[in-house]
Amino acid sequence: MMRKKEIILSDISTKNISELIQLACHYNSEIFLEDKYCRINAKSLMGVMTFRPARGMPLSIIATGNDELEAISAIENFLVHG
Repeated sequence: MMRKKEIILSDISTKNISELIQLACHYNSEIFLEDKYCRINAKSLMGVMTFRPARGMPLSIIATGNDELEAISAIENFLVHG
């Protein structure tokens, strides 16, 4: 089953991007970040860097797998509450 959560991104820096990827890699689920233009793999450094996340950006966290709820919750907490 696929889960999706829409959020508004808080402030994120280049340093936080590597932490985001490490966090996403802790989960078995496939995790994606999506805006109105593209969808990227949250476990991919090149994908996240290309995505260019910025403060105030609306995006969706999408996960599919056996730990998708935990993954979405953790990624949301990281991106919204920093």
